[in-house]
Amino acid sequence: MSSFHVGGKVVERVDLLRKKHWAWRLDVWPFAILYVLWFTIVPSIDIADAAIVLGGLVALHILVWLFTAWSVNFKCFVQFSKVHDIHLADACKITPAKFSGSKEVVPLHFRKQLEGSSSLGDREEIYFDFRKQRFIYSKEEETFCKLPYPTKETFGNYLKITGHGSEGKVVAATEKWGRNVWVKLPGTDLLPGDVVSIGRSSGPSGEDKSVPADMLLLAGSAIVNEAILTGESTPQWKVSIMGRGTEEKLSIKRDKSHVLFGGTKILQHTPDKTFPLRTPDGGCVAVVLRTGFETSQGKLMRTILFSTDRVTANSWESGLFILFLVVFAVIAAGYVLKKGLEDPTRSKYKLFLSCSLIITSVIPPELPMELSIAVNTSLIALARRGIFCTEPFRIPFAGKVDICCFDKTGTLTSDDMEFCGVVGLNDGMNLESDMTKVPVRTVEILASCHALVFVDNKLVGDPLEKAALKGIDWSYKSDEKAMPKRGGGNAVQIVQRHHFASHLKRMAVVVRIQDEFLAFVKVWAPETIQDRLIDLPQSYVDTYKKYTRQGSRVLALAFKSLPDMTVSEARSLDRDVVESGLTFAGFAVFNCPIRADSATILSELKNSSHDLVMITGDQALTACHVASQVHIISKPALILGRARHPEGYEWISPDEAEKSITKVGALSETHDLCIGGDCIEMLQQSSAVLRVIPHVKVFARVAPEQKELIMTTFKTVGRITLMCGDGTNDVGALKQAHVGVALLNAVPPAQSGNSSTEISKDGNPKFIKSKKSKPTSEVAGKSSNLNGEGSMKGKVVAKSDSSSPLVGNRPQTAAEVQRQKLKKLMDEMNEEGDGRSAPIVKLAERPHPNIFCFYVFLSLMGQFSVHLFFLISSVKEAEKYMPDECIEPDSDFHPNLVNTVSYMVSMMLQVATFAVNYMGHPFNQSITENKPFLYALLAAVGFFTVITSDLFRDLNDWLKLVPLPPGLRNKLLVWAFLMFLVCHTWERLLRWAFPGRIPAWRKRQQLAEANLGKKKNV
Repeated sequence: MSSFHVGGKVVERVDLLRKKHWAWRLDVWPFAILYVLWFTIVPSIDIADAAIVLGGLVALHILVWLFTAWSVNFKCFVQFSKVHDIHLADACKITPAKFSGSKEVVPLHFRKQLEGSSSLGDREEIYFDFRKQRFIYSKEEETFCKLPYPTKETFGNYLKITGHGSEGKVVAATEKWGRNVWVKLPGTDLLPGDVVSIGRSSGPSGEDKSVPADMLLLAGSAIVNEAILTGESTPQWKVSIMGRGTEEKLSIKRDKSHVLFGGTKILQHTPDKTFPLRTPDGGCVAVVLRTGFETSQGKLMRTILFSTDRVTANSWESGLFILFLVVFAVIAAGYVLKKGLEDPTRSKYKLFLSCSLIITSVIPPELPMELSIAVNTSLIALARRGIFCTEPFRIPFAGKVDICCFDKTGTLTSDDMEFCGVVGLNDGMNLESDMTKVPVRTVEILASCHALVFVDNKLVGDPLEKAALKGIDWSYKSDEKAMPKRGGGNAVQIVQRHHFASHLKRMAVVVRIQDEFLAFVKVWAPETIQDRLIDLPQSYVDTYKKYTRQGSRVLALAFKSLPDMTVSEARSLDRDVVESGLTFAGFAVFNCPIRADSATILSELKNSSHDLVMITGDQALTACHVASQVHIISKPALILGRARHPEGYEWISPDEAEKSITKVGALSETHDLCIGGDCIEMLQQSSAVLRVIPHVKVFARVAPEQKELIMTTFKTVGRITLMCGDGTNDVGALKQAHVGVALLNAVPPAQSGNSSTEISKDGNPKFIKSKKSKPTSEVAGKSSNLNGEGSMKGKVVAKSDSSSPLVGNRPQTAAEVQRQKLKKLMDEMNEEGDGRSAPIVKLAERPHPNIFCFYVFLSLMGQFSVHLFFLISSVKEAEKYMPDECIEPDSDFHPNLVNTVSYMVSMMLQVATFAVNYMGHPFNQSITENKPFLYALLAAVGFFTVITSDLFRDLNDWLKLVPLPPGLRNKLLVWAFLMFLVCHTWERLLRWAFPGRIPAWRKRQQLAEANLGKKKNV
């Protein structure tokens, strides 16, 4: 078997290869034969011809060698051979999953597996390492699988773990999982299965040390800052697994409250002194689950480094366009070669040189500098507005974007929550914002059922819970006691917390008020707790849906009285007991204000033919309301949900007045569609992702990996995507999008002469923008004082002062001198007040996204025909006034009427090309508004008129231009005017006939669906 189908998120297919002996490689033995043949024929041919042949051979050899570096498939063809037996292979070609980077050739390793002792076992392990992950060959599955880690055992097994007891087991574990790579010294030696003591610790400079690996808490609790992974500054409370059933299996996604993730920082820890295993340093007891690049931080790094191909300026369109020009160059070179060979006296060396120059002139030598100046000019313009780019050649993609996707919380809306009041009391649907009229029990639940904690004498936690505490005017003390700030209410002492669980959508606390014990429950998804209430109000569902449809976040509150018991008995109560048989205590209603500029900017994007999409973790009704406020949806909305009768799914309007089971394509013409994360899972199982997702406008309750799936689906159907988010949980989507815009919380420091740095939240998005910077409509055309630097990986905008002639006491290299000159040139081009073709602030119609379209092709061919006709007519007319003479191809230049007319005509053609193809409105300033360009055009036209009219004979003599006959002069001026008029009219006609449009993606969607169906049938 020469290839294996892996089908994972990272690797799609593995092909077995064996490296050829160096002498039998296709870049060695064929050229060795050719070089030998060249040596045998050298004596029989001219030395110049022999040198030309040798130069061609060497150039071809170098090209073949370079292609092995440019193309993995070509490298495999030249240097490797396919094998069918895995034991004969020494390398493998890895084909990544779609949109996960490019192919690679990696070595294949064989080793004897250690069986937990110093003795060698008989088992052989075959594996390869790809992008910091190890894949092992499984004989049972007959394919390669990811290296397994102990992350899905039962809680009882984890509690029995005693670590790696012997040196042999340590060696075997090191062989299997490798050394840990996150922190120096002891942290590097951690292995999965180690039992460790973990707590808050500081480095030499006083900063908190990071957790070195993913660990499961066996005993104790900790407060952890997970901002590096989630982007949220709210500390998270981690508790041990002591209260969980011993037969339950660990699920890291579900049981995040028990896991300390690698890279996070412990702000505070509390050891469990009752746990049988005591720690010498008073830390919490934990077992290591994953190390290295398999930790959560490692996965984040792999997403940043390997999730997509690195973008360069060498797009397929550029290649095709250059190939298009090469065809004309080859025709011209062939004509010169044919005519040259007809003349036996002409030097073959000069003829070969002329043909080479014709072909190589297709790519002008100044083109790379022009591209660099264009990109860097864009970078400087973005930096002035507080936008820092880490992948410069993503900028051209930004001009082709046709669909913009936005996260909601923190991006379109504010991070701050506002407590509005309580609703649902006494079967009423009116909001009560006066807390003195709200039942005391409801207020006590809001005051105590939360995860707020004190860290370094400062109250930290979820902004929603802090807003609730502020709204009811209560205070919370470090001894876990809540008290009213005013009045004579009773203090609420928290006895035991059952922390928020994402799969349950709720949290609970056991409290003591005076001598009475109670259970308080707060539910983030009110629909999930109805069966646990003993007195469900009739208006329960209508009430919470009413406020959810208004864009509010609604939390259900409930409580129950507990019998008399001791504190230790209260702490040992099972969670299911605490959260059953509850009495409803109302709904807490919160609002998340929409940013002031969100609606304006999104409306402008929509008016400029950009499709808008919202991707959020919020509830569907809330998401639809916010989407309607910011112009993402304008048609009636329909939400995909489970049908009650019969089983299945159906589209339901937010007010449940309209239902439909129409096909998605037809439904999207009349409605804006919304689906949730659970529906995306259903679509994946039924292979309907490509059929539904491209038509959806709002995605609710989605996980980070589902955001990435949405981006890849849009790309599959041919959309050019932009993703805007503010959290590290958006990194996958930001990297998969053609353009990723990450918003930062911090305001960059004021501009100064010193260098400053600003690191993005997710490590390496394509663009980084300050949240506090002004919107585009406000800052366009102004110089921003924001200062900073993009991610060091991109090295795009460096503000450090490097103008000194010596860097590090060494002379500057030529490259550094060139870089400084280029930087100085760009600084001059971008000085404040410089008016070089400034863009129009307001977005309008779309430019054409592709080079190869009817507009570009017809414009190019039309203008080319007119220019060619003008040139040929002018030269033919000049030949009438010129006596016959023999012009030697390689002779020295001497002025005559033909080359004089050719010079004048070519100059006018260049001026006409600039004037006719200048875009102007609605993208740039018009020619009349762009004064420097207007003056340059007028000066060129005036210069042409002067030299054609022969007003200054000395000037024409200095330019080596011969006098023109009066008849030819007048014809040249009239023809030049007519040429410009025809080209201008043709260009304006084509712009009217072929306006820019969003690329058609529905055909691409149907084609992608058909290809998926073919793969399934195979």
